[in-house]
Amino acid sequence: MKKKGLGSRRSRPLLALLVLLALVTACSGPEESTWLNAPGWRRAMLVGNSLAADPVSVALDDQGGMTLLFAVEVDGVARLQVKHFDRRLDLAWESVLQESLRSPMQPEIIWHGQRLRLFWIDEGSLYSATMDAGGNDSGDTRLLSNDAAVDSYGVALRGTQPVTAWFAGGPREPGLYAVNDVASSAEPVLVDDQGIEPELRVDAEGGLHAVWLRYPPGTTSPSFYYAYYGSGQVAGSDGRAGTLLLTAFAGLSSVLTGPFLGVDDEHVYVFWTVEVRTGPQAGSAETNYIIFPLGRPAEIGEEQSLYAPADYNLDYEPATGTTLHSGSRVPLPVEGALTAPMDLESNREPASELVVATQVMAAYELRKEARQSALIYFRDGRPVSYQLLSFTRSGSSFPYVRSDGQGYLYATWLEPAEPRGFLTYLSATAPDVNAALTTVSLSVVSRVVTELVFGLLSGAVLAPFAGILWLIAPLVVLAVTSFMRREAARGISPGSAASLGLAIITYWLVKMATLPGIGDFVPFSPWIPFIPPWLGVALQWSVIPLILLAALVTAWHFTYRRDAPSALYFLFIYAAVDSVLSMAVYGSIIYGFV
Repeated sequence: MKKKGLGSRRSRPLLALLVLLALVTACSGPEESTWLNAPGWRRAMLVGNSLAADPVSVALDDQGGMTLLFAVEVDGVARLQVKHFDRRLDLAWESVLQESLRSPMQPEIIWHGQRLRLFWIDEGSLYSATMDAGGNDSGDTRLLSNDAAVDSYGVALRGTQPVTAWFAGGPREPGLYAVNDVASSAEPVLVDDQGIEPELRVDAEGGLHAVWLRYPPGTTSPSFYYAYYGSGQVAGSDGRAGTLLLTAFAGLSSVLTGPFLGVDDEHVYVFWTVEVRTGPQAGSAETNYIIFPLGRPAEIGEEQSLYAPADYNLDYEPATGTTLHSGSRVPLPVEGALTAPMDLESNREPASELVVATQVMAAYELRKEARQSALIYFRDGRPVSYQLLSFTRSGSSFPYVRSDGQGYLYATWLEPAEPRGFLTYLSATAPDVNAALTTVSLSVVSRVVTELVFGLLSGAVLAPFAGILWLIAPLVVLAVTSFMRREAARGISPGSAASLGLAIITYWLVKMATLPGIGDFVPFSPWIPFIPPWLGVALQWSVIPLILLAALVTAWHFTYRRDAPSALYFLFIYAAVDSVLSMAVYGSIIYGFV
């Protein structure tokens, strides 16, 4: 007689292995799209690779098309690549600038005068070039910096006025210059012979705001300077070199990054970060900022510290009274762990509120930490809300954000690529672009499922150790209450039920003590980017009772239901099932403390 089901039972482990391998294969390589943490952003799409460790800007043309500039390698030669996406995020065209480059840095692209204008640094010099709306190279690449050394630069688009660029050398070759019209052949104007790190922003009236740094090597007192040029004014027109804002402190074992500049309809914001690199406090960082009314640096406010939430499980609320449309936000300040935001990049479009893209060190899978991209919103001179964008194990960096004329946001950030360079992701809150991001591919689903499965398995690895720890006290209770147990003809006697009940209660008390915060923890949240609040509450209330019920039913099935009335076996089976399920779901809490 043929043994039914024997082959199918033997093939089940092999089938499960094949399914797991298929999931892993689907998840290999970079993610084509990824879910985001903030509910208003939905997802982000992989749009290109870049060799430059710099924010990737987004130029919006009159039809809303999105153009991005990348530093890439073509046939072993570094070049600049331009990609243009329509509102459905389909690639409309791509073009490669013909110039061969050595080490392109800080590529930036803007839309001005019905043309695309490109900027970049190569071998310590600042260049500019233009393309038409179809990506055709105009062949007008121009050296903007002449013989001056360039380590950083800023570009300002002042409405119908000429595009302005400021550039400066590094700390050992300082010198701040302004090119008041990048399309002309005018010579750069010297602004400050000791200036470095310029940042430019334009307000709603077309006024130009500039901030820069004086930071001679070996000093611990960097100075911040500011200049304002009203509509029609340019650098050098009034003979002023700038106003001293403040002198900060950065120890010899620290590194100051900044200044980072932002403006809204009423205020100027200046940010900077001091990171300790050596000594007992190595790795720590502090970000500070000052504010003052537009063009009135004499009314500068007190220096303030800036912090962001260090967790990913955040309470989002509908945003009210905002002009930038980005969905629900996390009101600030928040309770709990905080982190210093770094590498701030503010919105360059004038608005009544300021949004700043930043890099934060946030909790990730199994309570590990990874650098993620986030947004901080400012209103009336203070931070009022927050959104965590990326949620990736490899970490993200160099975020960028801008708004369009309707107040919708566009953001990019970088993630590490193999063997070198960075993956660039793009997302937006504009309804048509957001709708194009709703399509979920098999690879995206497979990646989330695989991360969830491996996350559960990695937690379950600790089940034997947790089970033994949680069993010690219940076994003592079971021994002490042995006099209560009397075997019944069928089922379980009241005394045995009471003895086992006390043992299981003790088991749970020990478990709750070793899993702090289990009641506030949202099951599966370390591996699933976004869980709706209503579902999070449902999981918090249902998963613990379901684990309890599953362990009780399994223990009952293998003991009293089979007329094998052993309280000891019941407790062992219960602990085995409970520890595996509990550690699979809540093991990340343990990982956070070991």
